[in-house]
Amino acid sequence: MSRTKLAQETRKKQKAQKNIQLQTGGVLTVEEGRNMVERRVEDELSKARRMVEAAEQKRERTAKRVFEEVAKVARKKRLDSSLRPLYIVDSLGSGRELVRG
Repeated sequence: MSRTKLAQETRKKQKAQKNIQLQTGGVLTVEEGRNMVERRVEDELSKARRMVEAAEQKRERTAKRVFEEVAKVARKKRLDSSLRPLYIVDSLGSGRELVRG
């Protein structure tokens, strides 16, 4: 019996979500209603895109901050001579050590 009530409540909630109110008062044509629903879907999609872009930018900023912190530590260790000098490869078979002082 409780499963039946739960199923009925679930169906009722789904139906209520489907039948969202588009406008209060006045006359609304079918085409206007469809356009309103389409605009709402587009708005939700653009909002989701903005959220994804914001998350991507946050991830990039975090990665950049981490790399900068690691570079600071590496520079300090190189200056203290506790880390070997950085070897930079200019072209195939040739390279040089980075010397800062």
